[in-house]
Amino acid sequence: MLHVLSLAADLRLVQVDVLLPEQADDPVARARAHLAEAIELAGVVIWQRDLESGTVRFNRQGALLFGFDPLVDLFPMESWRERIHPEDANRFFKVPRRAGRQSPQKETRFRLPDGQWGLLMATVVSQQDRQGKPQSLIGVALDVTERRRTELALRQAHESAALAAHSVGLGTWSMEVATEEVVWDEQMWRLRRLQPQEAPPVLDAMLQVVHADDRAAVERRLRQAPDAPAQTQSEFRIVWPDGTVRWLASRSAPVLDEHGKVLRRIGVNWDITDAREAERVRQERELAQRESRAKSDFLARMSHELRTPLNAIIGFSQLLLSEERGLDGNAAARRHRLQHVRSAGQQLLALINDVLDLSGLAGSESQLAAEPVALEPLVAEVAGVLAAASAERAVELSMPTLAAAPLADATRLRQVLRVLLARAIRQTRIGGRVTVSARSIDGRVRIGIQDQGPALSPQELRELFEPFSQPFGEPLTARTGEPLWSNGSALGLTMARAVVERMSGRLAARAPTEGGMLLEIDLPDASPRAAAPPSVDRSAGAAGATVLYIEDNPVNALIVRELIARRGDIVLHIAGTGAEGVALAEQLRPRLILLDMQLPDFDGFEVLRRLQASPLIDATQVIALSANAMPHDIERALAAGISAYWTKPLDFSGFMRSLDAIFGSAPEA
Repeated sequence: MLHVLSLAADLRLVQVDVLLPEQADDPVARARAHLAEAIELAGVVIWQRDLESGTVRFNRQGALLFGFDPLVDLFPMESWRERIHPEDANRFFKVPRRAGRQSPQKETRFRLPDGQWGLLMATVVSQQDRQGKPQSLIGVALDVTERRRTELALRQAHESAALAAHSVGLGTWSMEVATEEVVWDEQMWRLRRLQPQEAPPVLDAMLQVVHADDRAAVERRLRQAPDAPAQTQSEFRIVWPDGTVRWLASRSAPVLDEHGKVLRRIGVNWDITDAREAERVRQERELAQRESRAKSDFLARMSHELRTPLNAIIGFSQLLLSEERGLDGNAAARRHRLQHVRSAGQQLLALINDVLDLSGLAGSESQLAAEPVALEPLVAEVAGVLAAASAERAVELSMPTLAAAPLADATRLRQVLRVLLARAIRQTRIGGRVTVSARSIDGRVRIGIQDQGPALSPQELRELFEPFSQPFGEPLTARTGEPLWSNGSALGLTMARAVVERMSGRLAARAPTEGGMLLEIDLPDASPRAAAPPSVDRSAGAAGATVLYIEDNPVNALIVRELIARRGDIVLHIAGTGAEGVALAEQLRPRLILLDMQLPDFDGFEVLRRLQASPLIDATQVIALSANAMPHDIERALAAGISAYWTKPLDFSGFMRSLDAIFGSAPEA
């Protein structure tokens, strides 16, 4: 620095980078030339500010940095001041109070040629006259703009990596092999539901958290890890303080010196409980599917083998009946016996056909046809088919207005209705009534078939749709060639439920208080009224278009914020905890609450309970938005009062369609 300042007394010398011939043997000239060249290469900025004249001169680097002509010797101070940021100018140009005093290094913003602001690290020393009065200021600086940008980019990259690791629940650790010093980040403690401490637990305390069955293996790996020259990986169970068992995965890698010796080991832990549970469920489902396919294949082969002798039994009994023309009592007895043989054969053939149909449904994943079906003429057609059976028992078929149109496969729905009506006719007392009703509820069509037969016990209700839980009935005559389940086969209700579920519906039974049995079919509503989007009251203003998202994961919150930002008519608020979410809900009274089911203070069920207890938000719709996609999680949430259950990762197009369904289509820009 002293050499630079000595040269700064005459900045023209600093510009020298080529020795003149007469200076070749002058060691001082050579030294100055070499120093000037080094300053040039290092990009050092030097200036001399004359306090009396108010002018300033720069070395070549300084002139170019501030946008001056390097061939001009002096510049007015005001032209230089314009290039310094207004907020930094007073400090930068301040004259030291005492002569010879050096100002501390500070970053100063200056204007770059492209109009952006750069950063300058500068220090200034005052020069004095013989009376000790400041005469000029010598400044030396470096352009640190790129360095600061690099540091900022590195810091942002580190923060992004830390945020990503936290968002996916990734805990990181490191260990110095020489000192055995171990460092845990906060997520390592969170994974074990432990309060973060300054230092990680010692080995014995660490092993106490591990499941007893995995403890020995984990201890062996921990003791071998420091000297292991390769990557390691393992999976083990831990036990939370509340007794919950979770699975963790661990991966680590060594950091080696130039000789291949392990200096440090770094690793990560993350929770894989859901993944292992999903894999277990998948394996169980595959096993059940294989067993189901094997059973269906066996039933199909057996059914096919039985058809040939059954056709012979039925065919010959019909042939004998046609040939028996006697009028005496013996002939009548023979006809009666042959009719029993034919009826039993037909029952057995119906059973075989139903088994084949049922095994076909069980082995197929395809959906049935889905189209609007006018319900009233379909029920009337089925009633006509069963007119003889109802007349035989003097059972009245009551069918009020059935102005509904479910989304279904017409042929299959006709079969289901015939099964249910046939059962209702058989169960109803002689001279009783079977009532068919239909109504539209929340985008669904609910078809009810109620008989006046004996009431069933709760146990009988639970077993109603099990195969062979119902007794064989008398064959029913069909006027078409379509299959007629429950034609005495005891598989009718089982088949009916399987078909309704394949049409995205539900078939259930209950015992009404007035007696008898009510079978209900629930199917999607295809009527124009159900297809029309819900009307939205735009007069409600911002309050009616407010969404509250209760979510502690910043990445998930960012994704939803970006999606909702595509609609300018919805205002999104985000709460990071359950308590904050309940408080905001009571304050904002949002139209919709999106609720994560795992929050840092308490779970989504407790949030839901508090929301349901508040009279201020009883009209708010609450939808779960969770990564817990297990069927029992979804069933529990829906049973608790959640309106719908959306799983992560989000289906973006489905999410936007759901917003349209709740708030109406977005207004045109």
